[in-house]
Amino acid sequence: MGLDRSHISRLETGRHNPTLEASESLAESMHIQPLSLLIVAYAIKQGSTPRQVMEQVRAELESQELLDCLLYTSDAA
Repeated sequence: MGLDRSHISRLETGRHNPTLEASESLAESMHIQPLSLLIVAYAIKQGSTPRQVMEQVRAELESQELLDCLLYTSDAA
């Protein structure tokens, strides 16, 4: 799925919310993981750095004992 310039512009200006598929496509075009793109977006929103967001996420996952936990869905084979 490709994203045209007008769609990207609407995303940048907040006039359109991205779907998961659009986020994945944008991240792929930037050669990064979708989660990396999300971390950068949250850092901008919070006025912090991506490192600070990642440290917060790590602390939260550790406190819930989820950091090293393998999680499965009913789809997993």
